[in-house]
Amino acid sequence: MILVFKILSKSIHEGVATLQLSLAKLNMSLPIPKRKVQVAVIGAGAVGVSVGLNLLEKLSSNLVVSIISDEFSPRTVSDKAGAVIIPFDVRAKGKSEGKSNDDDTGHQLRVRKWTRETYRHLEDLYSSRFAEEVNIQLVHGYFGNQEDTVDPWWGRELVTGFRRVGDEEKAYKRIPLSIRNVFAFNTFILSGSDYLNWLMKRFQEKGGFLVKMKINNFHELSSYDIIINCTGLGASSLVQDPLLYPVRGDTVTILAPWIKEFFLLTNDEEDYVMYVFPRSADVLLGGSKVTNEWSKEINEETSSKIIKNCSSIIPSISNAAIVDYSVGLRPARKEIRFEVDAENPSLIHCYGHGGQGIVTHWGCALEVTEIIRNYIDLMHRRVPSKL
Repeated sequence: MILVFKILSKSIHEGVATLQLSLAKLNMSLPIPKRKVQVAVIGAGAVGVSVGLNLLEKLSSNLVVSIISDEFSPRTVSDKAGAVIIPFDVRAKGKSEGKSNDDDTGHQLRVRKWTRETYRHLEDLYSSRFAEEVNIQLVHGYFGNQEDTVDPWWGRELVTGFRRVGDEEKAYKRIPLSIRNVFAFNTFILSGSDYLNWLMKRFQEKGGFLVKMKINNFHELSSYDIIINCTGLGASSLVQDPLLYPVRGDTVTILAPWIKEFFLLTNDEEDYVMYVFPRSADVLLGGSKVTNEWSKEINEETSSKIIKNCSSIIPSISNAAIVDYSVGLRPARKEIRFEVDAENPSLIHCYGHGGQGIVTHWGCALEVTEIIRNYIDLMHRRVPSKL
């Protein structure tokens, strides 16, 4: 007997893409559930661990969930993430997502939905007893780029204190004239490693299992009822996705406790990206965006350029103590792949988030959970009466 997910339709309701899902029989009856459903989540980044945690928080009585990965924290891309919550994705030149031109494609509306849900989750987390453990902060700062000729949607709906910055303030903050559009606001900044460790701890406390294993093909997981593919860049080999590519990002971590504001400035015309993200214990400097670069070797020239660019905005950090150099490979794709596999309907894909993994992770996890909930509900409705 075969479990089959089938996407019936996508509808737009109040500007949000809603996925309507059902189960089809393909001339076979659904199996009657006699045990807990075995779920494998492949990938231990922010998306994968959040999927596992949400499944256990909402459906633990029906599921056994295992997170399977060959790399766990602190060796994931999420550990290296700047983790500032701005819906802007640094991809290749000309391939940036998150622009503020009110793009109303179905995919962008889904991304907005995931972003809203993630932001609300972080608001709750910031006000909770876990805030110190997670090291989440609400920080004021500046975001500038070339594309935002109108105020971005997230400035209206999510962040607080949003305003457009004038030329006088730009000059005072030493923001380059080439950055035409600059906005100031408050948003959340996380330590990727601290947050990921907290998610992992919660997942295990809820009864989740961790399996260190490299998956080369889905046949290795034939004992599981449902597989959720959150492998990020690993999907390039696992599913041979030709649309997936790496965008290398370099960072330098310094000690500069006097830095209290963030900066994220980009200019595609000059292939320029610069950021300063103050965190609870350190300050993360960046960055770079090198397309189709698979090397993770530290490049001294790039690191020196990062320090120079950031020091031009904040001169006081030019001689700050350097804690670490790091390289991460963003799993970029024209669109995030979030769908039920057409050939293997017990497989759900959720990867290709690029630089939006932290920004959208919780919303994606909520939607995966709803898909699985629908599956379980429909299975249980088919249990025959005992009368």
